[in-house]
Amino acid sequence: MSRSPKPPSPKPPPPAIAIRPVHKPDLNALADLLASSFHHSEGWLGWLYPLLRAGIYEDLSHRLRHPPQHYACLAAFRQDLDSNSNRNRNPNRNAKNTTMVGTVEIATKSQFPFGWGDPTYLYISNLAIKQSHRRQGIATALLQECDRLARGWGFPVIYLHVLEDNQAARHLYRAAGYQLDTVIGGWLGIFLGRSRRLLLRKTVKHPHA
Repeated sequence: MSRSPKPPSPKPPPPAIAIRPVHKPDLNALADLLASSFHHSEGWLGWLYPLLRAGIYEDLSHRLRHPPQHYACLAAFRQDLDSNSNRNRNPNRNAKNTTMVGTVEIATKSQFPFGWGDPTYLYISNLAIKQSHRRQGIATALLQECDRLARGWGFPVIYLHVLEDNQAARHLYRAAGYQLDTVIGGWLGIFLGRSRRLLLRKTVKHPHA
């Protein structure tokens, strides 16, 4: 008598992503994420990596202790859920573990050098997504949370920089509603083989505007 085929194992539920402000216990994971996103740990410059990572950690720690006006450092966490949980009811309650998979900072900046004058615009920096979790909408979700903060703080415009040759990032920001404001770096940068920096801006729509 032939045996009936073994039924396939149930697939685990897809991970949930939660976004929240960074706290002090998150600093090690945050420094690892930023260092691995913006610096190489391999090759002849690999010996510099621990120093760069330590510098990132200290900068973040200082900003969290003495945050600028209207400042937020946000992180996205992957939450692996218990397969028996009701995800729609409360995804956080049954999370077995969390892993930081993305981050972004948003803060006011001054138009004048050395901090003179009032900070008059919002600026996004350090948007980074873990390599294994890119192209999953996490960066878009972080940018949308920045939009929400800008509306709550009463700022009509957000700015950020992107390198001209970073096509993936430019596509992301264009899809999120950012437009070119200023090109930084002229013929000298091209002659030296350096990509120009593009200043992008987005007008934040307020719900009652």
